[in-house]
Amino acid sequence: MKNKNAKTLGLVIILSIMMNACSLFKYPETVFETCPVCHMSMDRSDALVYKYKNVKYYFDKYECKEVFKMNPEMILGKNTLEVKK
Repeated sequence: MKNKNAKTLGLVIILSIMMNACSLFKYPETVFETCPVCHMSMDRSDALVYKYKNVKYYFDKYECKEVFKMNPEMILGKNTLEVKK
């Protein structure tokens, strides 16, 4: 009986150590961005990046990035809401 209890206690200790070790590793949080051209949401780590006027813009596909580069002011102007009084 003592041998069985010792094995169980050893297993509990090993599992406890493993669980504590696993908790030290944190997974990075997923950050989502919205493409300014097609308004699709994407994971920032998978996105294409283009910097315009010192601001980073994220794109879900190459075509969206190229459309933005051709006329960024037009694309950015589409995303602003004008309130008429």
